[in-house]
Amino acid sequence: MATVTKTIGTSSRDYSTITAWEADLDSSSMMGGVYGSGDAAIGECYGDSDFDEKVTIDGGVSIGLASVKLTVPEAQRHDGTEGSGVVIQYSGTSTPSFILKRSTLTVEWIEFDLSSAGSGVLSCVNFGSNAHTNVFFKNNIIHDLVNQSGDVNGIYIYGTGNSSNTRHCLNNIIYNIKDSNDSAFGIRFATSNYAANIYNNTVYFVETGGVSEDAYCISIEDTEAVVKNNIAARPVGGDDLCFGGSGFSGATTDYNLSTDSTATGTNSVTGEAYGDLFLSTGVGSEDLRLKAGADAIGAGVDLGTSPTGVNIDIEGRDRDAQGDTWDIGADQTAAASTALPKAMNTYKQMRNN
Repeated sequence: MATVTKTIGTSSRDYSTITAWEADLDSSSMMGGVYGSGDAAIGECYGDSDFDEKVTIDGGVSIGLASVKLTVPEAQRHDGTEGSGVVIQYSGTSTPSFILKRSTLTVEWIEFDLSSAGSGVLSCVNFGSNAHTNVFFKNNIIHDLVNQSGDVNGIYIYGTGNSSNTRHCLNNIIYNIKDSNDSAFGIRFATSNYAANIYNNTVYFVETGGVSEDAYCISIEDTEAVVKNNIAARPVGGDDLCFGGSGFSGATTDYNLSTDSTATGTNSVTGEAYGDLFLSTGVGSEDLRLKAGADAIGAGVDLGTSPTGVNIDIEGRDRDAQGDTWDIGADQTAAASTALPKAMNTYKQMRNN
């Protein structure tokens, strides 16, 4: 049993595409391949150039991999804003553009830019069938999924699984999800579902042009979801709600923030203007880290370190290790983590003072 780390990029890496790395997850060392039973497979993406590919991660089951992780080396991680780290800018037409389709899987620190996607991409990321146990999607950015051929979803958590599910959607930023004719959802937890934790995400600007369609930042269609420490801001058009869905009232929800009145729970925050929340909401220059004075600051619940990584914010700050009072949303506004580059620390300290 070993941890096997492979690099992915265009400059002298082990693989030039994520798809090629994923295809080798079923390459058994018993047959002269890469992995043995019980190994942990890690793919590290480098920002040599933007990736442009549809990805399904379902490999490694046949040879008994213990876990699979798609990540980014620390020095190349984004800082919570688009264009600052490793990017998948998908230009195809297949949907979803990225599928989590196995257990013991983590995908983290990637920007998903859908601004060039062709018509027909209805979801950016899908927690698909067989993604049931110890599945983590965290510290990612999803943006600009616009005007497809049906309802659009930033993250779609598929209605499948079993009662022992452990699926986690943590510390992600999702924005500019919209369609001129159909419904739009930032995070959508489907019907006939099993448990998932939706913690510390920031969802902004979800829009529909259809009068009878839905624009929900976070849609909970089954009561099995646990929804805490999320910001849902600026739904526009049709039936526009920050939090909605047929299962939302029966789900476990608290310590969330909405720009309307839909964030339920005695500790939630409602009615804050989105302009008072974020550093920038300018089109093309969105910076959804929290600005000074935002009501989300210090209003979250301390979730400790479980599930794994929930304490790590969108910029890499460890809320638990630093003893922070938790903010709502993906960004923690305390002074920057010492793990980040010095120049970035100085900037972040200035903006947080």
